[in-house]
Amino acid sequence: MSIVVGNCPFCGEDLNITKLSCLNCGIVIEGKFELGFLNKLNYEQINFVVEFIRCRGNIKEMEKRLGVSNPTVRSKLYDIIDILTDRGTAIGEKMLSSNV
Repeated sequence: MSIVVGNCPFCGEDLNITKLSCLNCGIVIEGKFELGFLNKLNYEQINFVVEFIRCRGNIKEMEKRLGVSNPTVRSKLYDIIDILTDRGTAIGEKMLSSNV
């Protein structure tokens, strides 16, 4: 089975699911369904979120696990926050400029 992508590979717009089916009993449900919010993230960003949770949000532990600097970890985190909050880069820039 393939991983569901959240954006159209042609135009970049959000994709909608139009059919759901059960592999066990074969029932099919058709309609217009939205993807979950995590589908806004690419594979690399989802892996970052998983590692962040495993580290219990500890930035220093993320630095060690990923082998990158503190600003790099924070930048990746703020990029994900921006995507999930649909606020563009403003929130990430604001957080980067503060001592969070």
